[in-house]
Amino acid sequence: MDKKAASHGRRSVAGVKSKNQVSKHSIPLLGVLLFQLACSPALAASPELKKVNELCNEVPCEEGLFCVDADNQKKCATCDQSKLDDYSKDIDDRCSKPWTPSKTPAFQDALAADGRVLVDVFDSMIDTAKKCKAAREYREGQCWKGGDEEHVGELKKVSDSLDNLAREKKDRIETKKVYYGSVDTYKSRLTTFTSKCTQDISIDDIKEKIKSLDSDQNDGKKVDCSEIDKSADKLARCFEAANDLLGDGFSGSSDKFPGQYAEILNQADKSRTKAKDLLSTVKSKDLCS
Repeated sequence: MDKKAASHGRRSVAGVKSKNQVSKHSIPLLGVLLFQLACSPALAASPELKKVNELCNEVPCEEGLFCVDADNQKKCATCDQSKLDDYSKDIDDRCSKPWTPSKTPAFQDALAADGRVLVDVFDSMIDTAKKCKAAREYREGQCWKGGDEEHVGELKKVSDSLDNLAREKKDRIETKKVYYGSVDTYKSRLTTFTSKCTQDISIDDIKEKIKSLDSDQNDGKKVDCSEIDKSADKLARCFEAANDLLGDGFSGSSDKFPGQYAEILNQADKSRTKAKDLLSTVKSKDLCS
């Protein structure tokens, strides 16, 4: 019995020793396996998907977004490439037309010799700028959720231009630096007015001459009636030119008519009336020389 018990005891000790040896060998192997699992791509943390306006060269966009070519880069957008291209072309078409006074041919063409410009040209420039702004807003809304900093900056430029145009139009109207009607008609009327009222005559000189002749006839002296008649005719031509300018260039409105032009119109009208009255008086007195 003692030998059997001893034999059984030796087998039990050997069994325990064998299990301990297996456990010692298993621990390093388990560590290796866990390390490999941790480094596995399937279990490693995946990169965060890209949002609208973010680059998608390496990491894909979030679900529902499109990786498109924009500004020589790959960016995530809420519209596909075809729509983006169409919207961008519309912007190119609408925003390529100038709308600032210094760059707009229509403004330069409508600018008259006196520095005034056709009021309607502002409406045309404002309409052009509004169309550009609308095209940009639509693309940014459809593809870029309002746009990134650069897109917003471009929109602000157009908005600022619209504000400036509206302000300049208002200022020009208030200071009577605009005319109305048509470009060709105004320029023609202005040329005639300038010729008849400033180049051909001096209203102040004629007024002095009429005053002197009136003094002579009051003293019973003979006066040159042809001189009075010529002065009256020149004044009448000036009055007619000024009146045409008022009617065709400023809608016949005294509120729109520039002050310096209105003054010339009034002076020509008063002086021609005095010249006519003087001629009639001299003739009635038989004082024509």
